[in-house]
Amino acid sequence: MKALVQEISSIQVGYTFRDGVAINPLGDTFVLQMKDLAQGSPVEVSALSRIQFGEIREQHGLQDGDVVFRSRGPNPSCTLLLGCPNRFLLAGPLYRIRVTSEFVLPGYLAWYLNQQPAQTYLAGVSEGTLQKMVSKNSLLEMPIEFPDLEMQRRILEIEDLLTRESRLTCEILSKKRKLVNSCLAKALQEQEI
Repeated sequence: MKALVQEISSIQVGYTFRDGVAINPLGDTFVLQMKDLAQGSPVEVSALSRIQFGEIREQHGLQDGDVVFRSRGPNPSCTLLLGCPNRFLLAGPLYRIRVTSEFVLPGYLAWYLNQQPAQTYLAGVSEGTLQKMVSKNSLLEMPIEFPDLEMQRRILEIEDLLTRESRLTCEILSKKRKLVNSCLAKALQEQEI
């Protein structure tokens, strides 16, 4: 099936801090900023800054299942939020995408927006010369293809397995490097004796 992003979700722009983000380690609210997003990686809540903040308006708050879209920079990307704390604020210029359709999984939408067809579309609608930016309207008008829910679940399972395999491969290579370097250092010490 096909639809426009605006037909399956709502999009809100994050809160604009007029005087910058005033970090307070004892603050009552976690704040998600552009610097906290790595391409397609999950958000590490424990590493986020805290601030003291009053009432969080619904359009700036975050909850499990929201998709956060990085609208600025050379590579717009998305991250699915899971394990959100109670008081979680989105800072502008990030966009919060909340799926409203029962036919699309939030994880699938985040995955799809990070894939080549979507990235090609986003590159084509990016505006600006020094700093590329995807406007909210351009994102709303983006076409999206989605299969049935079961196929979406399968895609997400395969993506999760691929991510875990990649992480394990990196760990294995790191341990192998340490082992080889340790053996070489030992061989060098024995050579000096």
